[in-house]
Amino acid sequence: MRFLIAFLFLFSFLPFYGQESPESVTIYGSVYDAETNAPLQYATVTLQNIKTKNFTGGITNKKGKFDFSISPGKYKFTVEFISFKPFIINTLDIDQDIDFGMIALSQNSEKLNEVEVSAGKNVVGYKYDKKIYYAYKDIGNKGGSAVTVLENTPTVRVDEQGNINIRGNKAMILVNGKPFGGENATGDILSLIPSNTISRVEIYSPSAKYDANSGGGIVNIILKKGKGLGFTGTMEVHGGLPGNDGISSFINYKSDKVNVYSTASFNHTIKIKSANIEQEYFNTHNDPAGNMEQDREDDRQKNSFLFNIGSDFSIDDKNTVSTSILYSMSNKNYDSDIYFEDFNKSGNPIQSTNRNVSDNTDDNNLEALINYTTVFNSDDHKLSFNLKYNGLNSENYTDILNSVSRSNISKQNSTKNQKLSTYLFQADYQIPFAKNNMLETGLKTNVRKFSNNFLYSTLNSDTQAIEPFDGFVNDVLYDEYIFAAYAKYSKYYDYLDFSLALRSEKTYTQIQELNMNSDDKNDYLDFFPSVNIGYSFKDEGILTFNYSRFIDRPEVAQLNPFTSIADNRFILTGNPYLKPSYSNYLILEYYKEIKKISLTTALFYSGSTDYIRYIIENSGDQNADNFDIYMRKPVNDGNLDQYGFDLSLTYIAGKHLRLRGYVSPYYYVISNTFENIYDYEDYVIYANLVGDYRFNNGLKFQLNYTYQSPKKTAVTSLQAIQFLNASVSMDLLKKKATLTFRANDLLNTRTYDYESFEADTFTHKNWRFDSQYLISFMYRFNKASKRNSHNRSKDIDKEVFELDEDIK
Repeated sequence: MRFLIAFLFLFSFLPFYGQESPESVTIYGSVYDAETNAPLQYATVTLQNIKTKNFTGGITNKKGKFDFSISPGKYKFTVEFISFKPFIINTLDIDQDIDFGMIALSQNSEKLNEVEVSAGKNVVGYKYDKKIYYAYKDIGNKGGSAVTVLENTPTVRVDEQGNINIRGNKAMILVNGKPFGGENATGDILSLIPSNTISRVEIYSPSAKYDANSGGGIVNIILKKGKGLGFTGTMEVHGGLPGNDGISSFINYKSDKVNVYSTASFNHTIKIKSANIEQEYFNTHNDPAGNMEQDREDDRQKNSFLFNIGSDFSIDDKNTVSTSILYSMSNKNYDSDIYFEDFNKSGNPIQSTNRNVSDNTDDNNLEALINYTTVFNSDDHKLSFNLKYNGLNSENYTDILNSVSRSNISKQNSTKNQKLSTYLFQADYQIPFAKNNMLETGLKTNVRKFSNNFLYSTLNSDTQAIEPFDGFVNDVLYDEYIFAAYAKYSKYYDYLDFSLALRSEKTYTQIQELNMNSDDKNDYLDFFPSVNIGYSFKDEGILTFNYSRFIDRPEVAQLNPFTSIADNRFILTGNPYLKPSYSNYLILEYYKEIKKISLTTALFYSGSTDYIRYIIENSGDQNADNFDIYMRKPVNDGNLDQYGFDLSLTYIAGKHLRLRGYVSPYYYVISNTFENIYDYEDYVIYANLVGDYRFNNGLKFQLNYTYQSPKKTAVTSLQAIQFLNASVSMDLLKKKATLTFRANDLLNTRTYDYESFEADTFTHKNWRFDSQYLISFMYRFNKASKRNSHNRSKDIDKEVFELDEDIK
């Protein structure tokens, strides 16, 4: 690897570094990431004397800058950084001082011009403060959404409910560095963002600089922006079975002063879910009271539309204004056919019930953002302001038809109207001082206002009129105010970086249940410290340590006293008395590239108090069929400690083959629960293996295998989950278009098998979604003008050296 060889040669000749001859000249400049505009620390700058073949050079500092003296002569000039394309000038005649200005390095995904693209380029990069997954390089994302991208992102896990976690803790989701989608950031809204508009995913360790609910880390989804002047963009259409049809476009226009970008997408999806449920009821643990068997099939159809337009306007070299508006809407039609068979304790049938549920929801979401940033004398000295509004309206109507033993028919329906408004103001200021010192401070105000109106009605068998059902009327208002301030101090050395930060958050919440005349308020002040340390070894390895304290605030749905009654035997309800859970999180991580292998290992620990868990209780009431009603609700109960290890490895097996693997075993301890009922300890293993192969004709093939070992608690058990996805992709029309076929759960093995014993009820559930098949066609157009980086000598000026690449 040229990077490693250059680095070794550099240290071999360090004794000669700095011995200036009377005729020495100085070369200087800076190196930065072409996509993020972030400076690249520890980039290697080498010059090889054409005549003597000797090497000299150095590495860039925290600001990406280099500055050193050499003897006049002809040199081969090279700038390299891990996972980036090297910048090379093969012959450079140096006889005076040269300012290289800003040299931009692009991610090492594809060679330019005539060089053939191979499978041997990494899709995962690592920097001192973050891990980067280059989503646009992974064919497994083609034709998908942001959720598809996160499912393929190492260390990130997406469960069936759309919850996004990192190492067992809930992650904070950002898009382009800003909160996104309100309460639905982990679900519906993210599923509307087409994968072809996503450039990369950045994963940051928790820091007091960010919101205290960042949990296991920050997941920042970066959308594409064009690089060259003029128009660039993509158009993508896809279709699949079961129904997965859609079209999306991404368009970008860039001039010297303005960059405008827009995304539009429409999707129609169908998911088929089949389930079998068995429940056995007990008076005591040894006295069966009866059992129930249930078969159900869910047909989940969804139509969605998203439109986003944004701009970056450079007022001058120091001041920039950015704006963004996003509108999305969706219509969900979830139909369920359910068959119940009830038996007494002797095993004799009591009754059978056919239930048809039609659950329809219309969502509308509007999001607007404006950002102003001013830069002072240096790029590191800046001030920025953000204003953001997010408004979500949701209307739900559910119709339930029960037919008991083919003779008794009952009807119920429910309506639920929800509104969520979020207002954000944020100011951030950073200033460098002394030598390699940085101070960052900021203020943030976040306001959420939520209203929920729920009405459950049933058919009166005597009057044949639909009437409200006593006890199932819900009118809730929820207000949340969070006022935050932070300060962060950072110090940079040649090989060592560290930062200390402290965040304070004042939280005020109020939840009112108007129909019950209840009013619960909460007011608390918290402090959240964090420590980050990074060390770069001479062999190019990077070691980082992070400590942080974070909070898990209850979501609105968890606080709402009533949320769902689609199943009149098991009701999902909220808890207005739920309190936040607090956690301490530590992670030690090491990254190293060794020839054809990229390796990341980590040890981590998280400890949570007042952990939020769901429990099942017998409500003491019975439904119209004289069966007990059970309630599932969240409570604060006990502690959760997690100890884990993860290993991420990429192996470039050759020009055509790349293998990626990720494994994360961790041990968890649940303790100090109520009367120790839920105390338990066990371990779970999560693993993922991806193989990419590129044929000589350009055809690309990928297999993606995922495994999760069985996971147990004191009252539940989830059996092992495993599945295999496959993708095939081919570039067409001189690489302006890409045709992709993807199969999810190719072998039809993604089955969920779950058991629980709680509240004198044993439940066994087995369910799965049908395998999905999708074909996608994407066309790239590019009318942008590009700057060419070419060989220069004495006439080199401060123009940016940039290796542009098309939007891929």
